[in-house]
Amino acid sequence: MKLFKYFLIIILCSSTIYSQIWLDPFIDRDDVKLSEIQAVAEAHFATVDITAKGSGFKQYKRFEQFWKDRLMPDGTFPDAGLLLREKLKFAQSVDQKNSKVQANDS
Repeated sequence: MKLFKYFLIIILCSSTIYSQIWLDPFIDRDDVKLSEIQAVAEAHFATVDITAKGSGFKQYKRFEQFWKDRLMPDGTFPDAGLLLREKLKFAQSVDQKNSKVQANDS
């Protein structure tokens, strides 16, 4: 019975991995631009009934709306670690300023 459960879980997980075939050209690429995704999505959704439940159109539009104002100046998506690096840089500059102020007070 346990073997059947594991087998069922593997089958279900593997079937959902390929649910958005139209995104395959963008997998394993770091230089993807929103405009490229929009072009491929428009071509895909032209062949699909977007009013049908489960077409993925609403999710795509949410994705598009979310990212349109968060892109880099060249239209690519920001690096995942960019925010963390900037936060660390800011914290370091604040620490340096605080240590200078404390040194001047002594």
